[in-house]
Amino acid sequence: MSGFRPRKTLSVDEYLIFLRRLVYHVQRLWPQSIVTVARLTADYIRNIPLEPKARGVRRDGYTNRCLVFNTALLLFKRPANFEPVANMEFNWRAQKVLLALSDNLDRRLMINKLSFRAIRQVMIGLKRSAEERWVAMRYAKTWPPYRQDFDGLDAKRTPEDDYSRSVKAGILMKQEGYDEDDYDRALNILGGTSAESPTIQTRSLPPKEWKGDKEQWNFFNRWGMKIRATRNVNEAWRAFTTFSDITPNVQVYGEMFLKLQARELHEEADLLPGDSRETFPVHHNNLSEYELARQSPPTVAELYDQMISRGIKPEGHCLYALVRNARTIQDGFRYLRDSPLDPVSVNSLALFKLPSYQALRRIPLLVFNSYIQLLCRLQPDRRGRQKFHAEEILRIRHAITLIKERLKPHTTEGATFRPPWHAVFRALARPYICLANGRQAEDDAEALRTSTDLLSSVVTTVGMDPEIFKYYCRTIQKVAVSRLASLQSSTENPYSQGFAATAAGEHVPLVTGRQDVLRELKAFFNKLVASVEQAGGLEAPTFLHNIGPVHLHTYMRTLAFLEDTDGMVDVMRWMFRNRSYLDEEAERKSSRGPALIAKTLCAFQAFAWPQLSAEQADEMARHMDGVAEAGGNWRWPTPEEVDRYVRSDLRGGSPRLRQRYLARWWQNALENNEFDDGRVDRVAME
Repeated sequence: MSGFRPRKTLSVDEYLIFLRRLVYHVQRLWPQSIVTVARLTADYIRNIPLEPKARGVRRDGYTNRCLVFNTALLLFKRPANFEPVANMEFNWRAQKVLLALSDNLDRRLMINKLSFRAIRQVMIGLKRSAEERWVAMRYAKTWPPYRQDFDGLDAKRTPEDDYSRSVKAGILMKQEGYDEDDYDRALNILGGTSAESPTIQTRSLPPKEWKGDKEQWNFFNRWGMKIRATRNVNEAWRAFTTFSDITPNVQVYGEMFLKLQARELHEEADLLPGDSRETFPVHHNNLSEYELARQSPPTVAELYDQMISRGIKPEGHCLYALVRNARTIQDGFRYLRDSPLDPVSVNSLALFKLPSYQALRRIPLLVFNSYIQLLCRLQPDRRGRQKFHAEEILRIRHAITLIKERLKPHTTEGATFRPPWHAVFRALARPYICLANGRQAEDDAEALRTSTDLLSSVVTTVGMDPEIFKYYCRTIQKVAVSRLASLQSSTENPYSQGFAATAAGEHVPLVTGRQDVLRELKAFFNKLVASVEQAGGLEAPTFLHNIGPVHLHTYMRTLAFLEDTDGMVDVMRWMFRNRSYLDEEAERKSSRGPALIAKTLCAFQAFAWPQLSAEQADEMARHMDGVAEAGGNWRWPTPEEVDRYVRSDLRGGSPRLRQRYLARWWQNALENNEFDDGRVDRVAME
């Protein structure tokens, strides 16, 4: 095989066993490398000899090629374990490698029905194309969401012109002679159309596919997806009540609970309906108060009581959603106790109990994760001088205890299941989280101590993780913001120690143990961005982890709060070296990606630029000139853009930090007599 030459050529059956296992591990650990697996598979298919069927051989060469081709298309639909929707782009790239291979063969490979379906399942998870966004922007606010014509060109378009890629693939499947069933109709609904009317094209994972003697359950897939492919709770409730003569199952209830619990977006948000799980405001359409009340859905509690009264127990995704979004810990326990789970194991999760590993193992991982998310979400946030009970303050400590017991380092689950740790680090990074009944600064310092204590053991257990890195950065930032606020108030008081220290020219670090924190943080980042060694002729992803604009912006700000100008310069050098990779990552993240790169440049200009040496400033300018010459779209922000960026910090940390940097720069300039060399004027103008 070109590019990959094993010592022994695997038979088709052996290769398919190998491929199944490889895809499982890739999607668990390194989802972007599934494209490399696709290239390997394309090489394998290309080198299957087109021999006629011989005596004693089950399949001829063409049939073997089709078998590997269709099996791979099916396997490549498997979602990644982490950020499955965001990583679906790599699944699609992998499938496209095989589709391109087929197009370039003398005899195209036959795509079976399951492969068509696998392609559609992947397409459902892709972000909208430019044309699909064009259609979504023209949805009528009323239901059904027929397209509105904005001009003459719109009026010339047929309904078929508005079909999404997934729906078009479904049409192609029918043209190839494959019948459509309820599961295909569910995919149509997520793709933006149904037999009755348009729906909201909705980016999501596909529903579970029922087969064999349970195939009739795919009807509930169709019903559930009608609820999912709506914009707000009223439209979802209308879809929920579509089949009044049939009792909804737990999947249908689960979809309705998700709509009722979803956060509502403001209409000025950049997202379009169907881009995410958030809902949009209800369009009243001049309805009377009576009609509005009639169309309004029940509350979560009312709908849950209805479900229980019908003898339906919460389980699966319905249970995950209920527990994760419960209003109180007591409500969460009610959902768990009403479920089919072992009651003894459920009771062992309670606060102040020390459950055994065996008891926790009987709790499915996704249910366990939902309960951890609930504990972390309900850890109280500080409101002035409010005091909290011990059972409220200890929720996140209890979550950490449960995770350590359930996800032991020597177990497979402990070494691979990261979401509970994400919930803990995300909570610790929250700006106003209360961990003790003290001052805000004490809470922030405790959050950093807890994060640092957990960091090494968690990374040792589950490996390097960009999300944990991001939350650790944010925890450092909030400690520095609290310290800045404290310093500002003390320097305004002429009788305080802070005032005397500042007057004496002392520069107090914003984070206690700054050097240790900086060393830990840089080591973490360097491991995350370590390049993957290319070998064997198959192109692999550049990095083992997806480091994107959001991580770089957070890291740049954290280095600013740690007052490490040289570190910020190093980040800019890394960004310039890897600009193509970053542009691709930014594009994958839609409009938010380029905006975050611009914010990263603003952070560098606001905090690092005044401290740069002349050599560093010239180096940065040369790099940006090189970007312009190469046709890139990066540029240094204007002073007005930098000011807007600094002022947009709602906690006030950025303006205070910038004042601190400028004060230090001014002091250094005075000490070094730099007022005559032009540098002071240049920085002052910038």
